[in-house]
Amino acid sequence: MIGHAHRRIAALTAVALTAVAMCAAVGGCGGDGGAGGPAPPVTAATSTTSTTSTTSVSTAAITPTVTASTPTSTVAPTPAVFPSPRAAADLLFSAWISGDRAVADASHWAPAPELDKLFGAAVIATPRNRGCDDGLGGMSQCFVANGNGGIDIDLVAASGGWTVQTITPFAGG
Repeated sequence: MIGHAHRRIAALTAVALTAVAMCAAVGGCGGDGGAGGPAPPVTAATSTTSTTSTTSVSTAAITPTVTASTPTSTVAPTPAVFPSPRAAADLLFSAWISGDRAVADASHWAPAPELDKLFGAAVIATPRNRGCDDGLGGMSQCFVANGNGGIDIDLVAASGGWTVQTITPFAGG
């Protein structure tokens, strides 16, 4: 079990080092997003499948029609991949304080249940985007101050950048 944990840490470290190398190759990731604002995430795709079949049964007296419907299965949308944790935090913060849930949903910036938590939190006083940690080990946390509480945004390294894993609003004491 310990060997497995060491292999997992080594794999996460390799992913993080690859992300750092990619950031260096494109001139840096993170910071305040430069003059043009934060870089947009990579476009996500969604797939939906639905099947319906109809069977007719005849007798001399009646002709009922039986319709069997297979439940629609929806493949979870591919989450947005951000170039840096800070880019994710900047976009989510801007959408949250402006109440623009539709953009966050359409762009798949975070899983829908996590967006429910973010947009369910009332904007209190003067919220401030406090930034993110360095993202070592394939995980990063960003913090938004909101009154006496705040919102934690947890991200994980993904192929080509970072994806939002959880959003946790909390009230201060």
